[in-house]
Amino acid sequence: MQPNNNTFFKLITPIFTVFIFSNCFILGFRGRLEQAHIDAKVVFAANCILFFISTLCIALHNKALQSNNSKALIRSIMLSTLIKFMVVAIVTFAYAKMSGINKSIYAVYCGMVLYFIYAYLEVKIALKLNKNNGNK
Repeated sequence: MQPNNNTFFKLITPIFTVFIFSNCFILGFRGRLEQAHIDAKVVFAANCILFFISTLCIALHNKALQSNNSKALIRSIMLSTLIKFMVVAIVTFAYAKMSGINKSIYAVYCGMVLYFIYAYLEVKIALKLNKNNGNK
């Protein structure tokens, strides 16, 4: 049973909303961010990476619910958390290595805040999916 696209887009609406609002904030307050020593390009890149990973993880959760195995959703949530954490860690270390002395620690902190926001939304959506699947 394939989920239709409207259902999937409904699921990722909160994630998409955070993505759009945070990008508007980054672009709108770019000057102030630069004054606070926050590299807006780094925060923007972190937001794009987290949005992509979160969307992918929601698709994994949606697919796991179609499985006959009752533990598939739990494994999906654990796997997506591990994937997201590893990607963020690798990208953060690569940024620190490539930027050298010019790195923006505050931009990394902003990326961490975005990570927690996306993780919260992802778990909230997964629990909603599980609840809706239990009612069927």
